Amino acid sequence: DPQLCEQMKEIGTPVDSWQVFVGSRRVGFNESGVTYGTSRTRVNQLLAEATKKVPLIRTYYGYKLLDIDFDLKSLTFTVDGEVTNTVSVDASKARIIATDGVNSATRRALEAHDPSFHAVSTPWTYEFRVLFGKPGETTDKLDPKVHYICNGQYMATVDCEGVPQWTCVTCVRDRDTPLKRSILFATNASSANIAGIRTMLKDLAPLFYPLIPENDAGDSELQRYFGRRTFRGSVVRTNRLHYQEWVVLLGDSAHSVLPPTGEGLNSGLEDVMVLVNDCICKNLDNVFNTYNEKRMKDISALLDYATYLNEDPRFAGERMARLFFLIAESFVNPSITDYLFGSLAAQRKPYSEFIGTWNR
Repeated sequence: DPQLCEQMKEIGTPVDSWQVFVGSRRVGFNESGVTYGTSRTRVNQLLAEATKKVPLIRTYYGYKLLDIDFDLKSLTFTVDGEVTNTVSVDASKARIIATDGVNSATRRALEAHDPSFHAVSTPWTYEFRVLFGKPGETTDKLDPKVHYICNGQYMATVDCEGVPQWTCVTCVRDRDTPLKRSILFATNASSANIAGIRTMLKDLAPLFYPLIPENDAGDSELQRYFGRRTFRGSVVRTNRLHYQEWVVLLGDSAHSVLPPTGEGLNSGLEDVMVLVNDCICKNLDNVFNTYNEKRMKDISALLDYATYLNEDPRFAGERMARLFFLIAESFVNPSITDYLFGSLAAQRKPYSEFIGTWNR
């Protein structure tokens, strides 16, 4: 629906560029102008509100898929988070479009039922936690239309009831020092941990550091930081995107990637476009099988790139080789970042074409 695209642009923030810093020195710049920054939550909210206006769609909240019986073709849901409160649904006359995320119960049940279906889930080699600046506060060194990567920490604005609010997503790699991991993974907002995160952010995220309250009375945000969960996803690769003509996997349930690709939500929306336009609307008898044939090549290419980004070499030689490759690839015109984040992102080629070029 083109109107949804326009609504998305209204609630999102145009991204002029991505800028990469080491300390306070900028070492990378990628101009965009066609990408809009927002959260998955806002997109999901937009889609949920749109579905309420469609009489043919019935929405049930509080239901979570627990298991699927592929022989009986029934689905079992928990209700309101209570395992003791379950509902079974006869789905023998339905088709199942599964969009139940990186920890997909559909995928898990399909693996248990069909020996020919395989899924590999590789945890990210880093973990994240979010820190917020005060709503409306900024500095002359931060541009709300720019996304910053500073020593691996990601900084951007989010909408806080109509007021821009800077966020800093702290990143902990598996190979980081025990001291850094102990502070960034800590759940106790002790004075030592608060002092430690301050010192660390001053070094790792100097652009964001001025937005952190200076006095002890203003440390409530840092206290909340240690109370928030850290989050780590997985790169998920399946050898097939469907089960017969009964179940199809879309989005993270079929092909979860990772944040540096910038393609988690985009690839899921593209799944829907391919399924609807190229398969369902053509009234094919084998809709899901056709979808699998049309989509798998592009998804495999995206996962090749995600797998490469998720690898975190510990040896200096390999890290240096990757750096040389990154520099050399930046001179290719257009580069992979031009298609994923740059001015070509709005009218880009299929994943298999431009990622294939990068791969070669």
